[in-house]
Amino acid sequence: MDAQKLLAKQIKKHFTAKQIEQTPGLSDFIHAVQESYSNYEHNRKMSEHAFAISEMEYREINEKLNKEKEIIERGVIRLSNMIRAITPEFDMSKIDTKGNFLFIADTLAQQVSKQKILEQKLQDAIAKEKKASAVKSDFLATISHEIRSPLNVITSLSHILLQEDYLEEQAEQLEILQIASNSLLMLINDVLDFSKIESGKLELKKYAFDLHAFLFDISKGFKPLAEEKSITFELEMSKDLPRIVHSDSLRIRQIIVNLVSNAIKFTEEGSVKLQVKCLDSFDQACAIRFEVVDTGIGIPKENLEHIFEEFYQTKSKYSLNGTGLGLSISKHLLKILQSEIQVESQYGKGSRFYFDLILDTADEKDLLNHSKLNEVDFENIDILVVDDMPFNRLVIKKILNKWNLSIDFAENGEEAVHLAKEKHYELIFMDVHMPVMSGIEATKSIRTFNEEICIIALTASTDEQTQKAVLAAGMNDFISKPIIPSELHKVIQTKVKNLSHF
Repeated sequence: MDAQKLLAKQIKKHFTAKQIEQTPGLSDFIHAVQESYSNYEHNRKMSEHAFAISEMEYREINEKLNKEKEIIERGVIRLSNMIRAITPEFDMSKIDTKGNFLFIADTLAQQVSKQKILEQKLQDAIAKEKKASAVKSDFLATISHEIRSPLNVITSLSHILLQEDYLEEQAEQLEILQIASNSLLMLINDVLDFSKIESGKLELKKYAFDLHAFLFDISKGFKPLAEEKSITFELEMSKDLPRIVHSDSLRIRQIIVNLVSNAIKFTEEGSVKLQVKCLDSFDQACAIRFEVVDTGIGIPKENLEHIFEEFYQTKSKYSLNGTGLGLSISKHLLKILQSEIQVESQYGKGSRFYFDLILDTADEKDLLNHSKLNEVDFENIDILVVDDMPFNRLVIKKILNKWNLSIDFAENGEEAVHLAKEKHYELIFMDVHMPVMSGIEATKSIRTFNEEICIIALTASTDEQTQKAVLAAGMNDFISKPIIPSELHKVIQTKVKNLSHF
């Protein structure tokens, strides 16, 4: 029952209305008591309402706390798994999944510290590797220059001697000299190309060339080697093979030469065949298969997967020669040419290596005509040749004299600068590494007073750094030693301006 109603009932039971009015202060007392009961009732209801609200809020807070606890425990488990992944040997029993965050934070801090140490060691190792790579590149560049310089003399002189009159009995010796020098040059190129491939710096240089003449030239070079071993070497070309194609002939030659050289080396009797055929023709393109087939010793099945590895050589009497890089380089070169090498072999019966290339076809007008190479007359053309080695000057003089050129020589860059100031030259062939003043310094000096003259680097250094340096110094182009007369002629023909002969 309501407290106020109960109070009113008791008052009516014990007091009349008249008594209440006649008794002083009783009315005020009863009124005060009624008001007190009224306040009590109000406060009671407010308290009950407040308690209900507090209980609901408590439940909500409790639910939130339980959810946060679950999230924390899941977080601890995830952090524990991360620590286990970083450090498998870590004792996971030390981690309290109820939330020992200080321990977890300390554990993670230790792992981060270890990771930073490992990263620093990795960076140091990378820096050392880069330094070692730079040292290797410098070493290869130096060795290349030192070997190519005398090789330039041998190769060029053998070429010159074969162009001049010689005794009939000297022909064989001269051809052997040329073959040996070309083989040595190929070995050097293999080592240098392998270094370029490793560093990703080997690039293709595509241009139009006569595929038929290209193949005949390769065949001509290998016939004496085959005859020396009393085996036959044959070139077979399909009738529909296009003549003029567009690609990097130097790299294609390198691949074919590596394959044919190996075939001849590993064949004691029988034959080696270079077969080239058109598989399919497209609009201004042709799919061509290059195939080298021999009747040599063959390759055991267990060795097939290793023959394209770097420096791999079979354990036989034939493996004493070469670098073991030929097939590996060929594989990488074909990858750059968007192809791959295939091999089939039967031990004791022979091998078949082949690859397919899609080559763009071109017109004869895209070729630079060298058919009358030694008949062209460069009369009234002044050329300055700068080289510190007397043998190199002798070789280039013999080559250039055939074309009726007016030639001056300088032994270093300082002399070249002086002569370029005193006389007008259409073309300067500039060696790079020279005493007193290098070719790069001389070129920079010449460019201060003559920006028009064509300056060609004539260098035994073939590394990309040297090539960039000569172009940055102001040279127009570069030719690598050993000097190939046809390349030299092409440079003179294309670089010298305003020649009425062409």
